Amino acid sequence: MKRINIINDLIRACPFNENEPFVEVDDKTLDNIMMGKIVAKKGKLVDVSQEIAAKQRIQELIKLLESTDYKAIKFAEGLISADEYEEIKAQRQAWREEINRLESHS
Repeated sequence: MKRINIINDLIRACPFNENEPFVEVDDKTLDNIMMGKIVAKKGKLVDVSQEIAAKQRIQELIKLLESTDYKAIKFAEGLISADEYEEIKAQRQAWREEINRLESHS
């Protein structure tokens, strides 16, 4: 176990000061702190790896939407039929719903 200070939501392992707020963490937790997967919020250690994964997924979904924008434009301009656009329209809606769900949980 290693002692680390948490001061104003900053984590400091070295130099350690036993007169300041601290917690004891195992090596795995310390590694996750170093990788940015665990941060200090309101004086507590918080796992943000799910937030990071959600943000990455949102970026992937935005890229998927952008990659199909041309089909939405073609439909809006009347260059493809509603039948031709139906499948991609449903997929785009599913992507937007997933983005909204991920954003509401972060």
